[in-house]
Amino acid sequence: MRYEILNHSALEKRARRTDDPRYIYYVAILESSTFADYMNNIRGKVPVYPSTYNDGREAISPHREFRYVLRSRKWIAEVQPSPGAPTSEAELRSKFEWDIAEARSVSSAKRRSHLATAPKKPERVTVTTTVFRRNAYVVAEVLERAAGRCERCKQLAPFAKRADGEPYLEVHHKILLADDGDDTVENAIALCPNCHRWMHFGIVEDEHH
Repeated sequence: MRYEILNHSALEKRARRTDDPRYIYYVAILESSTFADYMNNIRGKVPVYPSTYNDGREAISPHREFRYVLRSRKWIAEVQPSPGAPTSEAELRSKFEWDIAEARSVSSAKRRSHLATAPKKPERVTVTTTVFRRNAYVVAEVLERAAGRCERCKQLAPFAKRADGEPYLEVHHKILLADDGDDTVENAIALCPNCHRWMHFGIVEDEHH
């Protein structure tokens, strides 16, 4: 879900309140333009309320805070695509992330009620996408360097590829190409699927990973 900021000053004021652990969500809202980017900018950081809130330390939901800004305060607003305009894969993915968060915010009974009448086959949509023409020599050199082991967890590749029997590892850019990273051996690392997903969606333990 893509959004636009309607009240910069209100968001900036909350982002400066470092005494309130929720400030990181407001920083992320200001630095993002889609719900998916907002969640990615948080990267698993889930602060807690001070003990003065709700008689204890209660986890704050990134989705709940985003929804509060969107619906209660109306400091941001969803950007509706122009009629007939092509939908990008990134926009579709961002909208889906928001839909999942919304679905998880309601009761199981309400979800089951919705599922009872929901179509069993998903709708097909056509999207536009932009990809990078990557250097195959970088991939080959990084896989050679890894020698069949994930360069993060150091474990052997989880399985061999059906096509050629080679250990299955995925080459990841430490600084993403989308963030203007270089397509070089120095900026790439061979990862098992689990560590690759962690690099994109896990809680950051060390900025050097």
